[in-house]
Amino acid sequence: MAMRIFVSSVSEGLVEERQACKAIIRALGHNPVLFEDFTPQSEPSREACLRELADSDIYVLLLGPHYGHRFPDTGTSPTHEEWVSATASGMPRIVFRKTGATFEEEQQAFARTVSDYTSGVFRGSFEKTHELTELLARKVRELETTPSQLSYTPLAGPPAIDWLADFSERGSSSLANCSLEVHVSPIDATNYPSRVMSQIGSSLDHRLRSSGFVPGSVGFDVSADSESARVQLPQAPRASWDEPQAGQVLGIRLSKAKQLSAWASLPRDSMGSILDRSALPDQIANLLRLLGALNILEAGQYAIHAGINRNSSLTVGVFDPQRSRNTASLLSISDKPLRYVPDESASEAALTTGASEVADHLARMLLEQFQRAR
Repeated sequence: MAMRIFVSSVSEGLVEERQACKAIIRALGHNPVLFEDFTPQSEPSREACLRELADSDIYVLLLGPHYGHRFPDTGTSPTHEEWVSATASGMPRIVFRKTGATFEEEQQAFARTVSDYTSGVFRGSFEKTHELTELLARKVRELETTPSQLSYTPLAGPPAIDWLADFSERGSSSLANCSLEVHVSPIDATNYPSRVMSQIGSSLDHRLRSSGFVPGSVGFDVSADSESARVQLPQAPRASWDEPQAGQVLGIRLSKAKQLSAWASLPRDSMGSILDRSALPDQIANLLRLLGALNILEAGQYAIHAGINRNSSLTVGVFDPQRSRNTASLLSISDKPLRYVPDESASEAALTTGASEVADHLARMLLEQFQRAR
């Protein structure tokens, strides 16, 4: 089946290479996506590029000497913004760096950011255009025949886990309303040495900002000790009590035992928090991709836990960002948290290309538990 392959780069200094990528992608039977080929559209080119990227299957980044102009609101270039978006989506990323060229300081820093990703990214270098097309053709053919990397392994018993209630203070914003939590814990992992824990913990806020999953203007509350590092985000205030509010990321945490956690508010309106059968899998998948985009976890098998804290009204319904519901069904009458404990581990693809598959299962288990114990 033909794939859409998005080619991202600054045009200056890479015009020939971009056209060569376009030609080889077409020769392989796939559809190249380059901004210079977009037809005139009513929306700004920035939004059009990100929309086309979201509809693509593979992201190709060409790193040349120039960083490109910066958007005034983010301070990043279009190429940098596309990289962040592709990383957040979990799609396969192919990166090629041009050798023999002097990189601008900003581009050198961007290249270092890209090189920091140890998994989920294929990297190569080229000097001549024909070297680039040979490398790209080889990698695309590999992706054509590579099956899903998501795999499962039975667990001998329930793994130890710290839930949100275990490390959040009673009455904190993380627990004040109904919230969703996801935890990823490596199987048979040794604890971080104190030195490594300190290094990763001090970079947690930067990793979160670079992930593309939270607005750049949001302030963070960062805390760390010898056992864990945590970044918490404030919940956006509502203009009125009946204003619908989508779920939002509220925090991430890394423990010395290498457990990586993320939590978020559930969508809500004037009738309380909402368990939306369609939206819940997407929200879980986004949290899994967020944890993968932090670029902390290494290759291996992971136990993935998910839970919902019920500290206010919770009903099954459909979230409408434009208006609140008038009626609700399946009202929660218990404040006992919903918790899914896995009986099998999943490979690291659960945090990228396999996030949707894993999230569908987690959401189904939580919804069934809600219906049994509400």
